[in-house]
Amino acid sequence: MKNFSFSRWSLRGGSLTGTRQNGPFMHYCKTLVQVGYEPFPPVESWFFGSTYLGLPNMFQYLRYLKSVDGFSGCYRGLTARLCGSTVSACVYNTLSKKVSISEDHTTDSDVPSFLKKTAVEIVCVTGSTIVAHPFHVIAVRTMAQFVGRETIYQSLWGSICEIYGKEGIKGFFSGVIPRLVGDIIYISISATIVYIACRHFGKSKLTDQAGSMTGNMVASSFSYPFQVVSNTIIVNNSGLAVGCAPHTRPFYNWVDAYRSLKYEKQLKRGSSLVGRAYTGPTYLVNGRPRPYGFYFGPVHLPGASYK
Repeated sequence: MKNFSFSRWSLRGGSLTGTRQNGPFMHYCKTLVQVGYEPFPPVESWFFGSTYLGLPNMFQYLRYLKSVDGFSGCYRGLTARLCGSTVSACVYNTLSKKVSISEDHTTDSDVPSFLKKTAVEIVCVTGSTIVAHPFHVIAVRTMAQFVGRETIYQSLWGSICEIYGKEGIKGFFSGVIPRLVGDIIYISISATIVYIACRHFGKSKLTDQAGSMTGNMVASSFSYPFQVVSNTIIVNNSGLAVGCAPHTRPFYNWVDAYRSLKYEKQLKRGSSLVGRAYTGPTYLVNGRPRPYGFYFGPVHLPGASYK
């Protein structure tokens, strides 16, 4: 049997790259939704005879952001994201070379080898995520400034000084634990599906692609909630409007945030580009559902000034 090897596309192409495949514009929209910003309340919509509370799709969301800040405003946080991606790639490649496992005398049925390779991948991804996480914090907070029109995080160096001055080293690693948990879940599920596909159907290009695609979809479904929790924690109590009431309440830790978002059915927010629906608490008015306990807004006018 041919040697088993992980598909780097399957392990690095989904949640681990943080929505890189969506491009900077969609990533910007998704981040704002993940931290809890919905400018427009849902409207009653119909789908195959059933009603639901529909939210604007991501393209309408992006059009709104562009109308307020212009085209250049849609690149918020891009500098920090690029720095983080570069640092993450360098650390990942360095670690993967130092802790790589020889594939000699290993086969598809070699379970210990599979477990070792999975562990190596987890070590490499964990190391790269931790080192690059400060840039992720800066990027998320830079994008989240749109909600309250703050100017706290403008330049990369200024953002570093701001976080260190008010929160110390700890501030650079806000939300890192749920992000690591999500990455570990993603790697474990994705790698397992690829391994099973290769073992039962043989190692081939078709098997690798099919296993990778299936692994990505399944793993992303389980790991995505931890992305939401991570970004929510990053802005929580950070001094930004979106991290305070009425947008959210203060969380004691990421577990508290996870439980709260799970109770409010908000762990999947931002996961869909189209067909978005409000899934939070509702109450009935004349037999029709209305959102409850979720703050919508503020809606900014084109060219709205910053504080």
